[in-house]
Amino acid sequence: MIKISNCCLVDKSVEKLDEIAKFHLGKINPLKKNGTPYVNSLASRLKSAKDKFSSHDYLVSFCNGDISHQDRLKAFVDYFLSDNMAGLNRVVLSNPQDFNSIVNDINRIVIPSDWTTTDGSKSDFYNTISNDIFTYTNYRKSQGCIDTYKKLLGNQAQCFYCNNCKMDIVCYENGKEKLLLDLDHFYLKSKYPYFSLSFFNLIPCCSSCNSSVRGDIDFNTEYHINPYGHCFNSEFVFRLSSEEIVKLALGADNPFTLVNIIPSIGSTRINDRTVEDLHLIERYRNEIPTINNLAMKYRRQKHLKNIDFQSFVEMIYGYQYSEIPLEPEFISRIQMAKLKRDILAQLSGEE
Repeated sequence: MIKISNCCLVDKSVEKLDEIAKFHLGKINPLKKNGTPYVNSLASRLKSAKDKFSSHDYLVSFCNGDISHQDRLKAFVDYFLSDNMAGLNRVVLSNPQDFNSIVNDINRIVIPSDWTTTDGSKSDFYNTISNDIFTYTNYRKSQGCIDTYKKLLGNQAQCFYCNNCKMDIVCYENGKEKLLLDLDHFYLKSKYPYFSLSFFNLIPCCSSCNSSVRGDIDFNTEYHINPYGHCFNSEFVFRLSSEEIVKLALGADNPFTLVNIIPSIGSTRINDRTVEDLHLIERYRNEIPTINNLAMKYRRQKHLKNIDFQSFVEMIYGYQYSEIPLEPEFISRIQMAKLKRDILAQLSGEE
């Protein structure tokens, strides 16, 4: 729930994040010292695909003899390979704000019917791009993927969508490492297969957000927050009911029955659907016991704030703010840190 370039995981550095993105590019498109691609690189796969698309057999079997159709498919590959792979590098490394521009570029080269057959199933062109070139399933199993996200996440990170599930990278006794997290394709792999390996399109998250909740909802940068491009923490705030806060002040136990998420003052995400499409309100209402426990603890210990501030901090925030971070850059490390920070800000009148 924090913009990734603003979080402690990458030292609050856009430059560090770009460095990791280029490391990722080197893993999926490795080049020899003389600049030529290895056989397993994206560039080599694209060249093989162009040879396939250029053949007479392909023209007859998959383009129904339509040369203009065949030319579109070859031009698609050229978009990535021309100018010393400028298009390929752009697609893999572009920031979220450039995604729509890339989609528009691609849509000027190929047309919707190129991706599907007459019966509506995926075309051979789509399957080649998705399965033979931008092969996410192979990348997901690779050491290069593990090494990339070790650089990004370290060993202590929460889901960048919900901030309520830990993402682990574990090392077993035999030395084998595994990512216990999902990489959500912000722009759907099924619709935009050429973004399947784009670094800023792969959102580290939990399986609940990715598979159980988001599913095949069509996200885009206009209506949904990509954590590489925008900061949920700056745009939205968790909010408790004013009436139930009064009940807390009057001494009621477990006064809270609901929590809401509303736009922050000055939010620019007027039409954003992230909260709705990830069902964040419904999911966080399952955390009402946590909210009540924190609120009642605050009520009982707030008198210490002015007489023994260190004890107050350790009781409410944990030793050295280990349970609730003081600074927003640490939200990405601690479960439900955004929720807890917002609640304490509202209860203390510091929002």
